[in-house]
Amino acid sequence: MLLKVLKFTRFLYKYKVRFIFMMIMGVLYGFVNTSIAGTAGFLMKLINPEVPVDNAISLIPNVIVNNSLFQSLLTAYPSIVSKHSLFYMCLGVFLLLVVALSVGIFYQNYLGQWLSTRVTIDLREELAEHLLTLDLSYYINSPKGNLVYMMSTNIGGVSAILNMVAILLTRPLALAVSLVYIFYINWQLAVCGLVGVPLATIAMRKLSKKIRWTTMSSMQKGMDVTSALLRFMNGIVTVKAFNCEQFELDNLKKHNNELFYYSAKQLRARCGERPVSSLTSKFGIFLVLYVGGNMVLDGKLEFDSVVAFIAALSLMYAPAKELSKLNADMQASLPMAEAVIDLLSIKGNIAEGSKEIESFNNAVSLKNINFEYVEGSPVINDFSLDINKGETVALVGASGSGKTTIINLILRLYDLKNGKIEIDGENIKNLTFASLRDKISIVTQSPYLFSCTIAENISYGRNNVCRDDVIKVAKAVNMHEEIMALPQGYDTVVMEGGDNFSGGQKQRLSISRALFKNAPILLLDEATSALDSVNEKQVQDSLDILMKGRTTVVIAHRLSTIKNADKIVMMEQGRIIGIGSHKDLEESCSKYRYLVKLQGL
Repeated sequence: MLLKVLKFTRFLYKYKVRFIFMMIMGVLYGFVNTSIAGTAGFLMKLINPEVPVDNAISLIPNVIVNNSLFQSLLTAYPSIVSKHSLFYMCLGVFLLLVVALSVGIFYQNYLGQWLSTRVTIDLREELAEHLLTLDLSYYINSPKGNLVYMMSTNIGGVSAILNMVAILLTRPLALAVSLVYIFYINWQLAVCGLVGVPLATIAMRKLSKKIRWTTMSSMQKGMDVTSALLRFMNGIVTVKAFNCEQFELDNLKKHNNELFYYSAKQLRARCGERPVSSLTSKFGIFLVLYVGGNMVLDGKLEFDSVVAFIAALSLMYAPAKELSKLNADMQASLPMAEAVIDLLSIKGNIAEGSKEIESFNNAVSLKNINFEYVEGSPVINDFSLDINKGETVALVGASGSGKTTIINLILRLYDLKNGKIEIDGENIKNLTFASLRDKISIVTQSPYLFSCTIAENISYGRNNVCRDDVIKVAKAVNMHEEIMALPQGYDTVVMEGGDNFSGGQKQRLSISRALFKNAPILLLDEATSALDSVNEKQVQDSLDILMKGRTTVVIAHRLSTIKNADKIVMMEQGRIIGIGSHKDLEESCSKYRYLVKLQGL
């Protein structure tokens, strides 16, 4: 697991200078922490009344005394070896070490937080970029609440882990140096001081498993809560119309209480970490006091050595406690990080081609297409159709006959296993997504308007556009006067989904967007079926303007809107059962003739 998480360290490469400096501060922490313990121990020995005033130099380790720099200093200032001089020097060194330790801790923590925050932003952008590469089937099968939770809470778990990297890599070093030092002082006391470590390890292993399990459960319940919130917010009109506010509130409460249940379990497990580490460390100090005290009473050990050892042992427990806390935090963050890693590892099912199509000149050809969303349940069967440049081709048939699927396949929102679609003789599988979709505009039955200004909705996807071009398009679909009647005109902000506009207005804004794109191929998916007669007339007039000079594929239930199409394709269960003009199909296709009669044409 840890190896998977370390993949995130690649994000640190861009900020390697800061990361290296952070690591240096971590190493400094380890050595300074041990040096403080050593200095404190030396001070305890120095103030021992039994140490002669003129023999204080005997307390200094040989490795320092024999150093050439120290010898030259001793020659120049012989008084340096006096007990009082060494005492004040040690106090000064102790103070400098404490300051150095504080500086090291500050920069390590600051740089760790800075890096984790910066990487979190980079990761969120990469995750969004990755999500945009996934095909439509992924979004259909993945609850939106899960994705929203992933982009917010789970990425925070990755940030926490990255913030732990410095501690994870440097504290073991500090701990190792401290261990060497306490064994150097007295190995018997060192064994006593560490006797609680195996007990702590066993207890922490059990706590770690519980923390990780409860975190995974809390994470899933958190996704359920987010989904419950999105459910009633997205469907608020239906909720209120069916008087189901309490029903939705009860549903949210159920998921919320389940989240609390597992969160409380996680808190209990995490809160157990500190008492366990505290108990085992205090037990170690108790044994040191017991054994060391007896050794002092028996004359086998000096009192100041016991004091120095306890000081060193207490300072050693600091990185040990940090690592213990780190384990709990890591176990809580790993499931979230793993979920992000798994999401980033998902590959889209549709491979992008490499060819760029410059223009559309001849025809869109669908050849022997067979398609199924679920294996064994075909939606399109042996479908072949040529749509020549400038033609308007209408697809008609009952719901479920495969009309919208044809449009989705032309856009390559799904991929074909059998058959092929060609534009000017080039298989669309060989084309880049951008060059293919740049040639296509679409207007759907339920257009989506983005939460930005009207002008930005019309010119969607383009920056620094000329306002006159936006106005020209709006005038073409008879929207200009309605827009100018609004308080902010074209700068009026559209509510999410376009809830502050009528159905006809939303549809005409969607048509404006398609007209502004000015693509040569136009796809209309039941663009007027949800409108009343007045709105339908306005939208149909706008569509007529949009369709001029374009190759158009129209899906319509109302035959009155497509009876003048160049070709009408009658579909049933994914097959073409009739093709021709309105008049031809009336004569040759009984199913089409039935629709004509049913709609009173």
